[in-house]
Amino acid sequence: MKSPITARGFPTLDNKDNLQTGIDVNGVVQDVTRDVKDLTMPVQSSNDAGRFLCDFIYYTSLHEAAARFGEEGLKRVLFVHVPPDGTLEEGVKVLEAVIKSIVTRGTSVA
Repeated sequence: MKSPITARGFPTLDNKDNLQTGIDVNGVVQDVTRDVKDLTMPVQSSNDAGRFLCDFIYYTSLHEAAARFGEEGLKRVLFVHVPPDGTLEEGVKVLEAVIKSIVTRGTSVA
């Protein structure tokens, strides 16, 4: 599996160029692929949130969480691309499984 996404490239007052989620992304992917059967959409980790809005939203969310809650805040942020494959119902099942995995692994999402 690829390493978790690292958000990068947006200037901030504290000059943190790279931020990464504290969530065990590979573990979440394993849980989802185990718990949600017969998926038609891919479920995988990535080290690229994309460009423009996706990376900006992810980086800004990580930065704000770290500013408010310190390192613990990085365990509160995860960026999920929902691919155009599959159905709305399947997407809901995947996102429910992602949330369940994060909560079960003891990572705060509040």
